[in-house]
Amino acid sequence: MVTMSMHLGYLVGTAIFLAVLAGAVMFQIHAVCFHPYLFWLVIVATTTAGTTFTDSFDRSLGIGYIGGASTLFILLLASLAIR
Repeated sequence: MVTMSMHLGYLVGTAIFLAVLAGAVMFQIHAVCFHPYLFWLVIVATTTAGTTFTDSFDRSLGIGYIGGASTLFILLLASLAIR
């Protein structure tokens, strides 16, 4: 993984993969026709960004997977309340 092999840390790795995910999703949304490579790029970017995000919660913040899941659940509820 980029965060371990390049010694960037989980926060920087998460930012990198979230940026890749955001770019891939934007291209996918604006695509006029179906592009299988673009589709799979979004799938791989989603899983990779999710993995580095949860690793940053577990290892960098030290709150574990339960704490990370609870934080994401609270963020989900907050985003629904804003609507």
